[in-house]
Amino acid sequence: MNNLFNQYKHVHYAYLSGEHEEIPLGELKAVLEAENTLYNTIFIDEQLYLFTSPNINYQRIINRVAYTKELGLVLAYTHDITLESILELLDHAEWDFLQGKRFIVKAKHIRGFYSKDIPTPIVERAIGKKILEIIQYKAKVTPTTPEIIIRVLFSRSIVVIGIIRSKLDTKYFLRMRPRKRPFFHPGVLEPKISRAFVNFSRIRRDETFLDPFCGTGGFLIEACNIGAYTIGYDIRKLMSYGSLQNILYYNLSDRAIILQADATHMPIKDESIDAIGTDPPYGRASSTHGRSLKELIRMFLEESSRVMKKHRYVCFATPHTIDPLEYIEMYGFKLIERYTMKVHRGLTRVIYIIKKEK
Repeated sequence: MNNLFNQYKHVHYAYLSGEHEEIPLGELKAVLEAENTLYNTIFIDEQLYLFTSPNINYQRIINRVAYTKELGLVLAYTHDITLESILELLDHAEWDFLQGKRFIVKAKHIRGFYSKDIPTPIVERAIGKKILEIIQYKAKVTPTTPEIIIRVLFSRSIVVIGIIRSKLDTKYFLRMRPRKRPFFHPGVLEPKISRAFVNFSRIRRDETFLDPFCGTGGFLIEACNIGAYTIGYDIRKLMSYGSLQNILYYNLSDRAIILQADATHMPIKDESIDAIGTDPPYGRASSTHGRSLKELIRMFLEESSRVMKKHRYVCFATPHTIDPLEYIEMYGFKLIERYTMKVHRGLTRVIYIIKKEK
């Protein structure tokens, strides 16, 4: 059965990165929540997510996410994946918005689905021709200066026809690579996963974000760049100094405070923090300063419970050998989500998103 929607019915698609099975969609949902965007899921298939929303701001969402490639408006979709069925869909969609416009059709076979059965050039030419016939050639197809891009996305069990509204600036994450900063330390997380940690914390613009194990400042940089005010602590003088140098390098000092301090005894008043995102020291190049990692995590969660506002989120990671669930409940938090990421043969990182309930 075909499902048809015109551009007025608030149906949208997200083309997700395939770099992890669960993190891209989890991050997108966290950003939608943080941006006060109402949404309901329609369909999930591989890297394609369909949802309704009456108040989405495409550019604001895409400016925050790290693992969503593009966002757009859905015009139609079908589970009958044949060229004939796709062309039939076009007769039932509304195309008046294209009149007098320059447009182009861009098809993408996610993970190669149906690329041999319905090759990209054939799809693009056939759809472009059909649309022109429907609107009686009152628009122009141009590959160089289109005003509108009609998107055709093939997935395992669905094909979606829509309009691209915003695309991820992938060059941003290349520009922000840790080795390009004035202060670098081995084991630092890449900007994409740092941004995801920040987004999982549901921080909003002009709120206060805390990283009590700030290292070289990667989480602080990403939080500043989405409009938050940030506080960073590290017990090591070298790291707190280096983090400050990186913040200054990106001209973000008006949104960041960085101090040498212990994450288990933070110089912050009670219930003053809106969100925490952090990666405690557990790698080979890190140090827990003589404390066991499990005890460090316990003390960090106890202190986080003190400084966090109620009903707000903490995103943190541990190695797979540590189970912090008893401490999460002990200090008034509720586990919301958990993701695993393989780092290398001997280490799997587990990312926890928790919410302060008490």
